[in-house]
Amino acid sequence: MQRLSPEVKEKLPPGWTARRLRDAVATKHPALVPLFGTDFALDLMALESRIMVAVLLDLMRQRIPALPQHDGMQVPASREEEVREAMRKASLAVTGREIQVVRKAI
Repeated sequence: MQRLSPEVKEKLPPGWTARRLRDAVATKHPALVPLFGTDFALDLMALESRIMVAVLLDLMRQRIPALPQHDGMQVPASREEEVREAMRKASLAVTGREIQVVRKAI
């Protein structure tokens, strides 16, 4: 429970333990059980990082300014389509699949 963010802890009913939370997640999402206790989350973070670095390098070559922000990029609106394409291309190169690229309002 020490690793949970305060926001998550606040939403749990009083008296919940880490085991109870784990059991509830396992019941609701049984496909995740084999991933419990593994470094899967770190693997996903590394994968995301590889995609973002590939996107940034591509945008640098195109001279498109970009500010990475976790799982997205802040870019000039006038270059949005080029950035979307760079993100799709990078995800395909790194994972073998294209990610869905959506615009988020700031």
